[in-house]
Formats: sequence, structure tokens, C-alpha cells
Amino acid sequence: MIKQSSDTLKIAVLLTFIGGFLEIYSFLLKGKVFATTITANIILIMYNIYSFNFSEIIKYLLPIIFFSFGIIIVELLRKRLKKNSVHWREYILLLELLLVVLIYIFKDVRYDMLTISMISFMSAIQIQTFRKIENLVYMSTMCTGNTRKIIESLVKRDFKKVKIFSAIVFSFSLGIIFGALSIEYIFESAILLLIIPLLIIMYLVHYNK
Repeated sequence: MIKQSSDTLKIAVLLTFIGGFLEIYSFLLKGKVFATTITANIILIMYNIYSFNFSEIIKYLLPIIFFSFGIIIVELLRKRLKKNSVHWREYILLLELLLVVLIYIFKDVRYDMLTISMISFMSAIQIQTFRKIENLVYMSTMCTGNTRKIIESLVKRDFKKVKIFSAIVFSFSLGIIFGALSIEYIFESAILLLIIPLLIIMYLVHYNK
């Protein structure tokens, strides 16, 4: 099976770094919301329904809606741009770059609902576009499945997979730490730092088709 350039470990590590960064950014700066994790938002919706705290539901429902929109957009673009001379994934990366800038522009607390939705949308288009690493399915904006793969591979003594998924989880964790540190010093402007890994990924995808 031919390995696509977008399925390499280098790109996966950069993507999971971005995923970890987005998670801590939304948690620390956007009202302790996990914008990239749908499971957490469903839990919080159900808890607020149980508590009759209906005014809080929209805060957790919007990320789910925008996550769904992200999946739809990727599938439509994939179908429309599949035969384009420019790799369709490059358009997704351009969209991610635009979202990073918009998240910064609307950094004021008044726009938290909007920026949370944009982060959730960004998470969706990323995981739907980049789904494999060396023909192995992984998730670049969450750790549950990747951690399961580490344990499963350890039991099966498949140390190549252990190495791959350990690198993925480590990179995600590094993104969280780097995100927290950068937020401490430059606050909302920290989101602009994601432009660097996104440009590197775009370069790798473009010149290694």
C-alpha cells in the first residue's frame, strides 16, 4: 500500500501538538470548555439538563454543532477537490490558518461562544482530513483512542505501534504544556503560535505529494 505524505509520523506529531494546544487554550481562556472533545460536551449538556440549568446548555451544544459542520465541510471539499492540481488537504490547512487568525481577532470574552465554536470546527476538519499515520488510524485532537492503541500494542508486543502512538500522545501532551506556558505570558495571542506548525505541515504536504 502506498503511503501518502499526509500520513507520515512528522505530520501526525505536529497535528497532535496542535490538538493539545487547542484543548488547553479553550479550557483556560474560554470558560473551561473542552472545545475539541465532543464526549465532554455531551456529558455537560446532560448534567445541565439534569440540574435544570438550561441557560448553560447552548455553551456546550454549539461546539457539537460546529464539529458536525466541520465533518460535512471536509467531505464536501474532498469530493469537489479530489482531482485538483493542488492537494485538497492544503485547502483544509489554509482554512485552519484562517481560523487561527479569526480566533485571535475575536479573542474578547464577548465572543467566547464564537471562538469556542471555531475551535471545535477546526478540530473536526483536522481529524477528518488527517486520519491515518503510516496506515494506522489515530486521532489528532484527543488521546483516548491513541492511549488504547499503546496498551493494546504492548500486550501484542507490537513495539513499532507502541513507539508510534507513544510519540502521538507525547506530542499532544507537549502541546498542552507549551500552550499553558505561552498563555501565561502572552495570553490570547498564544493562538497565533499555531501558524508555525500549520505552515510546516502545509510545506510537507505540498512538496511531498
